[in-house]
Amino acid sequence: MSITSSHQLRHPFSLTCRHCDAGMDMETPEQATAAGWTEIEDVADEGFLEANYLGLCPDCKREED
Repeated sequence: MSITSSHQLRHPFSLTCRHCDAGMDMETPEQATAAGWTEIEDVADEGFLEANYLGLCPDCKREED
């Protein structure tokens, strides 16, 4: 399930990109989505230590496309 708004959050919002270290400046899912982030998912229960949410930043999305 992709997270797109603050009302969907189960954990404090901390974000990092799946492919690079971008994202820690994003404060809400709405801000991240407006900045072009996609595929934001809750990973807090998976033991990921860098952030509670992973997504795809706009730069890495362009590289994938």
